[in-house]
Amino acid sequence: MFKTLKGKIVFYSAMALLAMQVILVFVLLHFHSHELELINKSEEAANGHLGNLISLTMDSYLKAARTGVESVAANPEVIRAFADRDRERLIQLCGPIFDQVKEQGIDQFGFQTADYQSFLRLHQPDQFGDDLSYRQTLVKASQEKQLVTGLEKGKAGFGFRAVAPLFMNNTYLGTVDYGAGFGQQFANELKNKTGYEVFIYETTGTGQGNLLAGTSPQDELSLDSAELSSNLQSGQLYSPQIETGQAIVYPFRDYSGQVQGYIKLFNREAGSTKVSMA
Repeated sequence: MFKTLKGKIVFYSAMALLAMQVILVFVLLHFHSHELELINKSEEAANGHLGNLISLTMDSYLKAARTGVESVAANPEVIRAFADRDRERLIQLCGPIFDQVKEQGIDQFGFQTADYQSFLRLHQPDQFGDDLSYRQTLVKASQEKQLVTGLEKGKAGFGFRAVAPLFMNNTYLGTVDYGAGFGQQFANELKNKTGYEVFIYETTGTGQGNLLAGTSPQDELSLDSAELSSNLQSGQLYSPQIETGQAIVYPFRDYSGQVQGYIKLFNREAGSTKVSMA
């Protein structure tokens, strides 16, 4: 094939160089694929961390409400005033307590009779006597005679509820509840913890939903309606793909276990979203 030794040397040298180039390409592709896999795993871990942080923050609000309402439910003077249906005495006893717990994020504090009537709202003392049987946490606490906590929507919007039964001489009297708002304060706290802009939406069946609270005057990140609807139905946290930055959507459930909306975290400076492996 080759008439000279020089020709053979040139040919085999070229073949060796080509083989080395092919091997180098395969090596580079392998490391690139591995690098993309590591990036995606890193971002999945970051998203998981944000999701856990949201969950823990929600739990902290519920625990604060629970601790406070348990203290009230164990106060014999409060129980006596409620048993006597002495509204003025309850205000006298619980007004200072409410002033203290408001600094901890508790913005609702009330007493309800055994037939689900509002007896006293410390946050609205002139409004009482209305039927609260639509409140699932209250009904559950009343029926099972035990403390119940959960996220629930009331007339004032969503709140972290803790409802405790009240007894006197083993006689069931009704309930007392604390509520911490699920709105601007919660959004601000998440932003302080994460550095992300935070927006809380209630689902409405169309579009992004009804904005409950946000840490920026305008939500600059629109979501794909079909993708949002699908993920809300599954109830799973997901990360929408965006050109720059990072975003996650965290569906939230109420006490009944139903998805009622979502929390969106968005940071344009947090790096890219998932890298395609295609």
